[in-house]
Amino acid sequence: MMFDVNEEEITLRLVSTFPSALILSTFGGIWTTIGGILAVLFALFKTQSNFQSSLSLVVQLQSGLCALLLCWSIYDVLPSAITGLSLSSTLLYFISGALTTLSLSACFSRTSIVYSRFHMTTNTIRSELRRSGHVACIVVALHNFLEGGALCLASYKGLGANRNVEMPSFLLITSLAIENIPEGLLIALPLCAMHSIVESSDGSVRESQAKVAFRAVLFAGMAGFMEPFGVCVGAVLLRVLAGNVELWWGLLSAALALIAGMFCALLLCEMLPVAFKNTQLRAFPVLSIALGIGCLCGCTLQPLLIHYGHIPVII
Repeated sequence: MMFDVNEEEITLRLVSTFPSALILSTFGGIWTTIGGILAVLFALFKTQSNFQSSLSLVVQLQSGLCALLLCWSIYDVLPSAITGLSLSSTLLYFISGALTTLSLSACFSRTSIVYSRFHMTTNTIRSELRRSGHVACIVVALHNFLEGGALCLASYKGLGANRNVEMPSFLLITSLAIENIPEGLLIALPLCAMHSIVESSDGSVRESQAKVAFRAVLFAGMAGFMEPFGVCVGAVLLRVLAGNVELWWGLLSAALALIAGMFCALLLCEMLPVAFKNTQLRAFPVLSIALGIGCLCGCTLQPLLIHYGHIPVII
């Protein structure tokens, strides 16, 4: 797939498409932060008497949210990746993304240096939520960074936001919320749960509500705003690789395949085992996944929302 463009045209297109891509990615970061705020509100309404049941509910919500993002990866991201790569190359990058998540999980496992250095307990639901929360935060941050670069590249090529539109429509902002709010929840829920807003397990320390809330929202916001940072890096990449557009188009497809692999491993190797282990009713994790897939069916409305907003699909 070759594009015959000269250096002057590349610069003009970057100048015209970069602001639109940056605005869209910023809205994505805002929605991720809002997801973190919603998780904090959920935790604040829980008391010590029902805190253990709240932990179990957090586990179920995690599995459902990750199921939604997993299905989104398979439904939307992988087909887009295959358009720019061969099937074998897409599979290779997909596996690389999955291995990245597994490596992160190993860093926070009970036998790792990370655990021994910070004296983390490993036999409670709190420790499992700590591990899944840390891994989810890193994976979502990497995902948003790659998604930001993909948005910049796609906008430049004409697959993203209309470069004549200064501000995205309400419908497009709504479609971004469908994806990014669950990401913020996925990060902040386990962080709020493991740093109890009620008394800690030894009964001697009571962590400040404001400190816990700030930390959860901060982590969600940092992961969310990796997306506009990815847009900036993507713009630099476009300028540097302007003479070889086939290469940066392949990078876009590779990034999408990596995103899909990361979320697949996050659900199958992190969220589901914790969900099944820490609930008495084994049907709950399955129900959560079913609800996540049901929400995905609602996400099929996303292209329609964008279409009726008169803005082409981002990815």
